[in-house]
This record gives sequence, structure tokens and C-alpha cells, in this order.
Amino acid sequence: MKRAMLPLSLMLLASPALADSKVGQISINPFAGYTVPDSKRELNDAPTYGISGEYRTSPNWATSLFYHETGTEPEGVPGYSDSAYDFKKYGLNVLYYFMPEAKLQPYAVLGAANAEHEADNETNLNLGAGIRYYFTNNFSVNGEVIGSHSTDDDLDDGLASIGVAYAFGGKKEEAKAAPAAAVVAAPTDSDGDGVLDPSDQCPGTPAGVPVDAVGCPLDSDKDGVTDNLDQCPGTPAGTAVDETGCRFKKESAELKIQFPTNSATIAEQYQPEIKKLADFLVKYPAVAINIEGHTDAQGSNEFNKKLSQQRAESVKGQLVTRYGISANRINPIGYGEEKPLASNDTANGRQQNRRVVAVISSSYKE
Repeated sequence: MKRAMLPLSLMLLASPALADSKVGQISINPFAGYTVPDSKRELNDAPTYGISGEYRTSPNWATSLFYHETGTEPEGVPGYSDSAYDFKKYGLNVLYYFMPEAKLQPYAVLGAANAEHEADNETNLNLGAGIRYYFTNNFSVNGEVIGSHSTDDDLDDGLASIGVAYAFGGKKEEAKAAPAAAVVAAPTDSDGDGVLDPSDQCPGTPAGVPVDAVGCPLDSDKDGVTDNLDQCPGTPAGTAVDETGCRFKKESAELKIQFPTNSATIAEQYQPEIKKLADFLVKYPAVAINIEGHTDAQGSNEFNKKLSQQRAESVKGQLVTRYGISANRINPIGYGEEKPLASNDTANGRQQNRRVVAVISSSYKE
């Protein structure tokens, strides 16, 4: 270029308050400046007047449609005026604001324009910088320095300008809210036993049941039945217990009843033995018994089987009629000579085999 571009000086005081740079804001910006043509054009520097309309697409970015005219004259011909040397330029610039929320906002300019002069057109590429100062959210001043390169004639022109803008419309872009911090729910104690759910190995414990450190009902005597269900607390270790925590027995009680040969009659002397069994059945009303009748080996198997059955039924009859024991709790069974207690080769052995035995057929609590 023939001569250096005119410096642009803006005497502006920045305020710490923020400007309200709104997305969608439209600014009308009349401006005046000075154009410095490329030396190859052989034209004088000349004043320029124009107007632009700016649209803020985001806090940082804006687009600007502009139009301006420059009335110049050939070099060395002072006072010459001819509209053929007037420049008319219109185009589109893209602006990037570096500090979109400040009152003093520097920005960069990049764009393209069509220039008309001397009945000719040329395409210009624009590159420059500017600064805008907001007096209020609606009124501002700005200064720009723009270099234009003619892609048709390989010429470079410069323009320095200052303008006043009025802004309206738009909506301030709301700051994105920070993601809400994840709220970690406090551990709960669903069954109210004093042990939090993450540590509770026995969820659903009934209310009021004492529990251990892991939320399971206590079993103080270690019999496998928890305290809240244990009807017999303090059972010695290793004792077999039922579902209520009480130990039980299953054993036989042999009645000392002997029968004469071929007889099912019970002598009166055996009543104490029968009463002892009756007392047991009264104490444990849930217990049922088998009354087993036996014989020695004399006689046929069929006869002995029938005789042993009669002996068992005789004992049942005594329990029912004399001591009031329910008949459905007593099951008489005759085994004949099948289960000898002693040898049938001697009179004493055969006498021992002629017997009745009471066998408890279900467990009972002690």
C-alpha cells in the first residue's frame, strides 16, 4: 500500500459491571470512517459512511450485514469529483467476541463483500479486528480496522471506522445448571431390629425379637431354635430338640406282665405296672403307644400269633376301662413267637417270652 493506514484510537473506560450480551440480539450500527485504497488504484484516501446490522447467534458469535460508500478521487487532482470513483460495498462479516459478558468486548472479523466502482464489480475478502464498549445493555460504540483483499485485481484496501449501535431483542443464554450431586440414600433398617439393611443377614425379623450383631434372632442355648420360639430355654448342648426347642425321647417301656401258658388274662398283681403306663400317657396326652404281645415257641405259629394279639388287647382294655386312656392312642399288635426275649429251650426262658411290651410310637417332651 502507498501509505500506512490511519491509527484507530478509542478512549474508553471499562467498567467491572458485565454487559448483557444476549443471544438473538439485533444491533443497528451506523458508522463513519476513512478508507485507504491500494496504491495501485492511484486514488486518494477518503471518508467512508455506512451502516450494518448485527445478529448475535451465541454469546461469542455474531453475523453482520453491512453497506458503505466511499467517495474518492484520483491522486494529484485535488477537488476533482466524479461518481465513477465512488466505491459502494456490501457484504457479510462474521464476528467473534472474546469477552461476551464484559462491557469492553474485543472481537475479530472475517467476511466477504462485493465492491462496485467505475462501473465494475470485484469480490473482496475481509479480515480485521474491533472493539465494542457498552454504555448500557442497549447502547454501545465500536471501532474497527478492516483489511479488504480484492480477489479479482489482487489489491488490498484498508478501512478504519467508528460507529454507534442500538441493540434490541434477544434472550440472554441461561447458564447451564451443574448436574445435581447424586444423593446417596442413608441405609435403612426395614425390620426395625436395630441392624441396618446392608448388614442384616436375617431381614424381616418380627418386631420385638432380640437379635445378634448381624440381625438374626438369638439362640441362647444353641439348640437350633431361636429364643422367640424356644419353649424350653437352657437346653443342654447337644440335646436333640423338636421345633419348639424341647428335648424329646423315643423309648420302650416294658410292662412286667407275665401270662400263664395259653392265657391272655392279666393277674391283679400287675395293675401297678399298668397304672404306671397310664400315668405316663396322662402326663403326655399327645403321645400314642403300641402294645406288643409276645408268646413262647410252644404251639403253632398261627395259634401263637392269635394269642399274642389277645394279650396286647387285654392290656389296652385295662388302660381304657380302668384308667380312662383314649382307645385311639393305643395300638395292640401281636407278634407271636417272632421276637423271643430269651431261649425257648428252658421253662424260665419261655416264661420271659410270654410278655407284653409298651412301645412309645411318637416322641414326647420331657
